[in-house]
Amino acid sequence: MNKIVSLRDPNPSDLPYLLNLENKFSNQTYSEYPKYYSKQEIKNFISKPQDIFMDFQYRYMIEADNSTVGCIDLFDFDLVNSRVGLGIIIDENNRKKGIAFKAIDQIKSIISKQYLLNQIYVEVLADNFSSNQLFKKSRFVKYGCKKKWFRKEDEYVDLIIYQYFFS
Repeated sequence: MNKIVSLRDPNPSDLPYLLNLENKFSNQTYSEYPKYYSKQEIKNFISKPQDIFMDFQYRYMIEADNSTVGCIDLFDFDLVNSRVGLGIIIDENNRKKGIAFKAIDQIKSIISKQYLLNQIYVEVLADNFSSNQLFKKSRFVKYGCKKKWFRKEDEYVDLIIYQYFFS
C-alpha cells in the first residue's frame, strides 16, 4: 500500500487517541517504566507548547492518508553530545504497511535540518522482530546489547541498541 505519511504536533482532538495509546496494556510491554496517564495529564501535555530544548523531548503524531495511526517520540535530547533517542509506535491494524519506515525517514530529515544532530539512537527488545527489522531497513546499525535487560514474566530479554549517524 502506498500511503501518504506525515508528521504533526498533537492537538486537542488527539486526547482520546493518546489516552488509549498511552494506557493500552499491550503497549506497556515496550516501556521500561510503565505508567497509567490520567485524562488531565494528557490534556496538559497537549495544551502545553512543546520545546525540545527545555523538555528534552518532542512528540509527533503520525498520519497516514489523513488518519492518525501512531506517534514518533524524540527523547533524551542532548545538544552537547549531539544525539537524541527515538521511539515509535504504530496502531496494530496499520503495521507492516511501510508507515513506520516513512515516518522514520521524515524524522531523520527533521533532526538533521532543524537540530543539526550527529546521531539518533534506539533501544529495541531482542524479541521484537518487526522493530528490529524496521530499524535495520532504516539504516540504523546495531552497536550494542544490554544482556537480560528487560523482564517479561519469568524470563529476561536482551535490549538491542541501534544508532544512525548523519555524518
